Amino acid sequence: MMNYNEFLFESLNHKLSGVVLIYNNKILLVRPKKFRRKMKKWSIPKGHIEGRMGKIKTALHELEEESRIKLTKSHLKEGEKFVLNYKKAGADKKLTYYVVKISKDDLNVKLFNDMILGNFLRNEINEAGFFSKADAKKIMEIHQLELLKFLD
Repeated sequence: MMNYNEFLFESLNHKLSGVVLIYNNKILLVRPKKFRRKMKKWSIPKGHIEGRMGKIKTALHELEEESRIKLTKSHLKEGEKFVLNYKKAGADKKLTYYVVKISKDDLNVKLFNDMILGNFLRNEINEAGFFSKADAKKIMEIHQLELLKFLD
């Protein structure tokens, strides 16, 4: 059981993992339902690393949960890995993300105009789709814009 100090440390220091998925030179972004009316709240699929899941397992889990796209560990191990440190709502966040380029053969979802069709596995995501770097820059959460620097 976690004591109060451990709880406080965990709640103020968030470790996240996610995937910057590139398909057809476009970046996958998701928009949570709670932000459906805010244009600048699109994000890469990511989530908190919980328990013993580890970074790779968390990244794969969140990608599938938020976009329905299922990849394997080998996809992430072949791609590049970066770490982004930022502050949000007074909390320090450390986001480890994997940059993965996929082909049509890797894409297990249907697209219409680069948007993913169908229901999402979790109720928290409103929509998901692939965006050019220029379009992503206009709609991404401000603290994640730094991710785009590594995609040249």
